[in-house]
Amino acid sequence: MSLQAFEGVLLCFLSLLTPYVMLKWLSSYIHLGRKSPGQILQPWIISFAALNTLAVVSRIITGNENFWLFKKLADTLSFIPVMRTLKMYSRVTHSQTRYAGRGSVLSQTVVVAEYFALLMNGLDTCSKLLFLFGFLSNESLKSAELKGMYGTNVYSFYTRILCHGILLNALDETYIIGLSSSAAACDDETRGTPSSSAPHTTRTSSSEPTVISSDEDEDEEVAGDIVPLQLARRM
Repeated sequence: MSLQAFEGVLLCFLSLLTPYVMLKWLSSYIHLGRKSPGQILQPWIISFAALNTLAVVSRIITGNENFWLFKKLADTLSFIPVMRTLKMYSRVTHSQTRYAGRGSVLSQTVVVAEYFALLMNGLDTCSKLLFLFGFLSNESLKSAELKGMYGTNVYSFYTRILCHGILLNALDETYIIGLSSSAAACDDETRGTPSSSAPHTTRTSSSEPTVISSDEDEDEEVAGDIVPLQLARRM
């Protein structure tokens, strides 16, 4: 049981690594407001820590598996910061494409994995609620149902984390390529020769960075026409 608790809590907090790294990457191109990426995610971290601690301690003390629903609630809430960060990332990197704001293939893959994990987590939670309130009382059915839903739910969460890791590796590669291109452009300018490997950037009429509010109440009010300052290359 302790291994299961450690695994569940680790997966929940590991899902916050993606929005943190993406917000750090986005802060190089747009203005996120007065809060740092860590401060933006701090309320979520506190909420997840409280719910996971309550679930684990209550289950250890009472031995009742029904308190694990608090952990399921934390898993469900972890989708919110991830989806909001992906939405912001897609608007910044694909604001002037044919399908504005849809995002790259990798970001769309992460969105699909997020919804799949959310669906499996919801079904797992509903099955536990049915047994908790006595709608399903067959013990053999309860054992088979809970084991099956737990296995599918864990599989969906590991798929989710795998997609997160692929997207973060792609971001690192883009950042490194951007640094290499910038260094090559500086060397060519120093030698007085034009750079053929420097990325082509389109200047906009506005010289001020776009401000994106990090507050939850203002997230939906952000305009869709977000112009990146100096993207190294589009994802």
